[in-house]
Amino acid sequence: MYKIFLYLFIPFLLFSQQDTLVYELTGEEVMKLYNSIMELELKDSVNVELIQNLTDQTFLYEQKVENDSLIINQLNYQLEQKEVIIELLEPTWYDKPIIWYSLGIVTVFIIRVAAGV
Repeated sequence: MYKIFLYLFIPFLLFSQQDTLVYELTGEEVMKLYNSIMELELKDSVNVELIQNLTDQTFLYEQKVENDSLIINQLNYQLEQKEVIIELLEPTWYDKPIIWYSLGIVTVFIIRVAAGV
């Protein structure tokens, strides 16, 4: 198999047209090509720098989002704690004004009855 491949491949190498593959550039074409390569290298370096800056910004934004979510969680916890404290500080059944008013009237009535007025 190897020999068959070799016998078929060697004539292609010997009789190939190598002259059509060679192209000579003039000095002006070489300079244009060189300038375009330099311009593309400059654009590439600028793009690499831009990509790095955007990657850094993305990282910073992710950090900021994480910090903001932690702050929001902390504020929600504080709000829950304040609601618990408010529930603990609400007046009980004997702290209502109607009860104090009624007790005041009863006290005055008892004093008047005791004094005989």
